[in-house]
Amino acid sequence: MTGAPCARSSGPAPWPSWASPSLSVQQVNLTFSRAGAVRGIHAEDMHKLVGVASGEAFGVWVDLRPGAGFGRLVTLPLVQGVQVLVPPGVGNGLQALTACEYLYCFDQEWQPGMAGACVHPLDPDLAIAWPQPVDPADPAQLSAKDAAQPSLAQVRAASPP
Repeated sequence: MTGAPCARSSGPAPWPSWASPSLSVQQVNLTFSRAGAVRGIHAEDMHKLVGVASGEAFGVWVDLRPGAGFGRLVTLPLVQGVQVLVPPGVGNGLQALTACEYLYCFDQEWQPGMAGACVHPLDPDLAIAWPQPVDPADPAQLSAKDAAQPSLAQVRAASPP
């Protein structure tokens, strides 16, 4: 999270060597979310450069790679001008604090069946302090896809050692 302090980090610098020396953008997505909506937490096998094009969001990243850092959580307020380079295997999520447009730049085109992991964004084991209340029964706040994701413990159990 070069250039911006972490709002919350569980432990020392979470990913000391995660920056890619160059990022060749192959796909760009721009999504719109209403205030209060939670999106993610998704980790694909590709680098992502993320930020807001408009509005404000609360960014969440969870290390879902096997190893000692598994489950490490980092959060950061996202406003225009703040971008985060997310390494492969680190889950990316957000809560829109205002109506916002969230920009994703990928170093590969997303493909169905692409390697990766997802975790339920409201999993109590993550203990994410979402800034705005989330009604898990409201599909405008939590999509059916995100609500169907496994817990962190289930992802850990399915991960290689």
